[in-house]
Amino acid sequence: MTSDLHPDHRRDLEKSGLSPETIKGAGVYSVPPDQIKKIMGWDAPVNSLLAFPYHGTDFIRYKLFPPLTDKNGKDQKYYQQRGSGIRLYRPVGFDDKAAVIRFTEGEKKALKGTQEELNVCALGGVWNFGTKDDNGQAWLIEDFDQIELNGRIVEIVPDADFRIKESVAHAVYRFGTLLESKGATVKVVCLPGVMKLDGYLVKYSTEDFLKLPRITIDDPFFRPSIVREKGLAYAIGQSVLSIQSLLKKKIEPRPFYLWPWLRAGTLAMIYSTRGYGKTFLSLVISLALTRKLSIGNWRTDKIVGVLYVDGEMPLEDVKDRADLLIKGLSPELAPFHILSAAAMQADGWPTPNLTNVRWREALSQYLTECGIYHVLILDNIASLTPGVPEGKKEDWDEVNQWLLSLRFMGLAVILIHHAGKSGDQRGTSGREDALDVTIKLTRPAGYRPEDGCVFDVEFSKARGVYGSGAASFNFRIVQNGEGGLSWTTDAVGSDSKGKIVALIGNGIAQKDISALLGCSKAWVSRCKSKAVKDGYLSKSGELTPEGKIYCEEIDVDELLV
Repeated sequence: MTSDLHPDHRRDLEKSGLSPETIKGAGVYSVPPDQIKKIMGWDAPVNSLLAFPYHGTDFIRYKLFPPLTDKNGKDQKYYQQRGSGIRLYRPVGFDDKAAVIRFTEGEKKALKGTQEELNVCALGGVWNFGTKDDNGQAWLIEDFDQIELNGRIVEIVPDADFRIKESVAHAVYRFGTLLESKGATVKVVCLPGVMKLDGYLVKYSTEDFLKLPRITIDDPFFRPSIVREKGLAYAIGQSVLSIQSLLKKKIEPRPFYLWPWLRAGTLAMIYSTRGYGKTFLSLVISLALTRKLSIGNWRTDKIVGVLYVDGEMPLEDVKDRADLLIKGLSPELAPFHILSAAAMQADGWPTPNLTNVRWREALSQYLTECGIYHVLILDNIASLTPGVPEGKKEDWDEVNQWLLSLRFMGLAVILIHHAGKSGDQRGTSGREDALDVTIKLTRPAGYRPEDGCVFDVEFSKARGVYGSGAASFNFRIVQNGEGGLSWTTDAVGSDSKGKIVALIGNGIAQKDISALLGCSKAWVSRCKSKAVKDGYLSKSGELTPEGKIYCEEIDVDELLV
């Protein structure tokens, strides 16, 4: 009777959506307190045990309240007596002759699934389905012999985290192959988010469950598991293509998010000297992607969600910049979310550290579970990877492998980084080996601090980038009519046109202007020709009345200092 259960046990079962009839039929019970030490074999620090009898056997598995914690901090939630082996849990009501048979992990999930007429039985653990013979060959345990698998449809229903836990995915793959070896047609049900079967069925209907996506064990998702089972040589043999096969192979083009350089799977870096405006450009890119805006010739082809991870700026600075940039813009069409190290620290949380494998795995897990982001911006490398020597490629390798894993997930990643004394990205060039795109920000010729956030944007590495979108341009943050900030772009050197006209009109030689402003002689010559055409300069290089008006705000003496 459910009334005889320990209150904690009853709440736990009811949380899984189990009815009093299901609980009673399952024969679960609370172990009397004086029996706990006898069952455990030692004076374990648990308050109570919830027993799950396996019908038709003397096998029992116990849920521990609270869980035990090992020396590595891992929880042990269940216990079975040593030497008792592994068994298949078949709830009352499970029909081994039904058209579809389902397997999950855990007794409560099987009880809930069968209660909802989904015909589910359970493994005691994700690997508790087989044994190995003396030759290392894997076999299903004898309990599976009681179920006719040949010609049957079998669905494996793992917890949703099998998509991000390689060991769990491997277990699902091996279980599926063993079921197929018995003649079953196997499919794997993909639960959403971080859900488990019982929790899903509490929130959603059986009809919803039947509409969930299914994959086979031949799905590309299981490729790493296949490699673990069959070795790399097998993967190579399956991947070698004849030239004829390659030419016939259909390859789906990756969609552009921001044409012509950012698309699904792109790995990119934006770098400059401190204070040039990397964060401003990164925020503008995020706004463009989530509101279908353009940045000069860069156009948003697909609206996508952006996660912006900021590793060092005070939250108020990020807030102020975002607030000023958003004023006057169209509404957000996709999520633009910010993960701020400063905000996390203020709330007592640990801050992002991508040198730590747990942080990398956690961020991958979050991105997978949310499923709403297509672009990840990491601002910046120095603050998010503390302790990594910048000059050694091998110290970057683990982070690089993680970035490649994000590429294979279809995620685009933009790294924000500092320039070194040479003007190139700071540290090992090995950081750029796997990148598709590297974008360098530099000060325009004749820049003055009072000009504010102004810089030239140029590609220093541009795999597959071409056309007008690949051209360098000048980017400037300006005030808009809404009391906020906006951005404008122009051809590189356009901000120096007036200065060139003023200097020529004051008799400065073109070669000296080139050296003075840091621009090419060809650019000075083009500016002069255009100024003559526009009527600002005479053919001999003197300022016309229109030219004097055009250049009246330019202080030539200051330029010559």
